[in-house]
Amino acid sequence: MPSEPFSSAPMESLAKIRDLLSHIDQIDRQSGAMIATLSDAASVSNEVRARASLDIAVLITRLEESVAQRERHHFQQLSALAEELIVANADVRALRASMDELESRLLQAVAVFTEEPQLHQSENKDAPQAVSESSLEAQESIIIEAVPNAVTGFAIQRFLESIPEVLKVTARSFSNGELHFDLQRRVSEEISFELERRTGAALVSTAKSDATLRFTLIAPEWFVRAS
Repeated sequence: MPSEPFSSAPMESLAKIRDLLSHIDQIDRQSGAMIATLSDAASVSNEVRARASLDIAVLITRLEESVAQRERHHFQQLSALAEELIVANADVRALRASMDELESRLLQAVAVFTEEPQLHQSENKDAPQAVSESSLEAQESIIIEAVPNAVTGFAIQRFLESIPEVLKVTARSFSNGELHFDLQRRVSEEISFELERRTGAALVSTAKSDATLRFTLIAPEWFVRAS
């Protein structure tokens, strides 16, 4: 019985179609597995991201609390230091006032000490000579500004006492850099001109009224060296 030439073609086509469908089904299964894997990975990534965000938020909160605590601590330290500085400044002002008062007392004590020999000397003079000399004497108050300390004040007093025309120097007060002397001298010289000439303008006359002369101390070191 003769064979039919095209009887096997449909069967081969069906087999190819079945293979193709099998490949498609396999690809679908692989795609589904990949999608499931990707979905799991995305879920894990979202969970990791959420945990990281939470950890970062906690860390930021802790850092903010630490910074705030340090700022409070530093502010407390600065406040305590400011209070100590205020107290120290008050102590310094009180000490300066005490030193000024002590310098004034020292000047007065030196004035009393230097005054006693002159008093004894005047007691030994006879009356006619004293009357004659008193007619040639002048009483003046000298105020010297910008005196830095008592040492300079002592040096100025010794300098005034060394002037031949000056008979007597009495320190009256010393406060806030202003030194006050009572001076007894012979009337033969103008004392303000004489002081400027002898000191080389270390003392400069600024005012004169009646029996009060006012000077400004320009070079304190000059008197300290001269003494």
